[in-house]
Amino acid sequence: MANRAFHRALVAPCAMPRLLASLDGLQLANSRMVFAMARSAGWRPRSNQDHRLILQALRARNVEHACNLLARHIQTIERLALPASAAG
Repeated sequence: MANRAFHRALVAPCAMPRLLASLDGLQLANSRMVFAMARSAGWRPRSNQDHRLILQALRARNVEHACNLLARHIQTIERLALPASAAG
């Protein structure tokens, strides 16, 4: 739930209801798939820590740092999920 709220907070300022509804659906489907695959590979979530760091950078208006943290966050998920999906 906190994971979904975090991702929703990042896109909510666009104030485009149809886009936000589509993103909600995609985020939910993606979360289920990534967590299922990554857990089967022995991964334990560290999203809360990543999310806190991203929010701190955004609050400090350090967009470049926030983008770097976000890229690292996504790459970690991809790196862990892809081997699990290949083993499928």
